[in-house]
Amino acid sequence: MKINYINSINSYCSAVKNVNSNPIKQDVSFKGEVLKPAYVSDWEMQQKYMKEIIDKYTTFKKDSEGHLVLDKRNNPIRVVIPQIKDALDNSVFEFEGPNGEQVVCSIKDIINMHAVDDESAAQSGCLNLFHGTSREAMQNILEKGPDMTAGSRTAFGPGMYFAFSEGDAHDYSSAKLLADVHRSERKDGTKGRFVRFKTDYYDKINGKCATKLRDLLGLNITDKDYSREVPYYIPMVKTEAPYKIFNDYCRDLIVNDLGIDAACGFSRGYHSCVVVFNPDSVCNLREYSPSAMSYGY
Repeated sequence: MKINYINSINSYCSAVKNVNSNPIKQDVSFKGEVLKPAYVSDWEMQQKYMKEIIDKYTTFKKDSEGHLVLDKRNNPIRVVIPQIKDALDNSVFEFEGPNGEQVVCSIKDIINMHAVDDESAAQSGCLNLFHGTSREAMQNILEKGPDMTAGSRTAFGPGMYFAFSEGDAHDYSSAKLLADVHRSERKDGTKGRFVRFKTDYYDKINGKCATKLRDLLGLNITDKDYSREVPYYIPMVKTEAPYKIFNDYCRDLIVNDLGIDAACGFSRGYHSCVVVFNPDSVCNLREYSPSAMSYGY
């Protein structure tokens, strides 16, 4: 899928001349001597750096009265700050559509073009799905519920991925969870959508859009980032952070703007899977064992 940027996000800030006047970009200082005290590992400092960037440009979803919106397990839901959402909502790109046609549209529109409503799955849900993960992560999911921001797979969108078979899930880990996926009910009484994606479209959207988002946030990588005074992980985090922020934007857009809870993904080169965007759609989480499959525990 070829994507050419048409209406540059930077046009949203065309009058921006410096960091102080940019309505989105904020000062984030990452000097080597601050980031890398002797008693903290490079990995820990890399995570700290990533968290500081994510915290600058994301927030937790609130209702019209300013109260936190929680999922059914009382976990807050991470979304991008309003300035980023407005900038991305009002930008258009050139995308390749589901049938190979060239279209100029918003991110919301291209995702919706690829989404085909699946009435069968919507009515019955998907039962006994497998999620392969580490033993540590599995215990955390069982205790706190699914974290849609933690996954690294995004071929069909930024969510939690489930396999239809134990064998497919085993490709990712020997530790597995079982879960059922159903549409969730909204406050207005409507239920979320269950759709199908026939191609691995999302990573191709994410790549170009995250690059432009990096420009907007001022996270461009320069020669200075490779100097001895700067920790080696700085350019790594600058590269990865915009993808994570863009995923937060799209997850909110998919669940709340498009009303999609989950999707079946089918594409050559990938196992067929179910990706869940709305944590409220994941039900009956349990550790996998033969007895769990046989008796539904």
